[in-house]
Amino acid sequence: EIEYEVMRDSAGNCITVCNMENIDPVGVHTGDSIVVAPSQTLSDKEYQMLR
Repeated sequence: EIEYEVMRDSAGNCITVCNMENIDPVGVHTGDSIVVAPSQTLSDKEYQMLR
């Protein structure tokens, strides 16, 4: 599972602060899982698509 932290101002401008990856299997609550930042398993193509 990949997560992004994004900040948006009152004018609607957005900037990505960081991306994170939950290491535990799907089904483990995000608050209970191990998170690594930045993500480690995305290919460059996947990373560029999500930016």
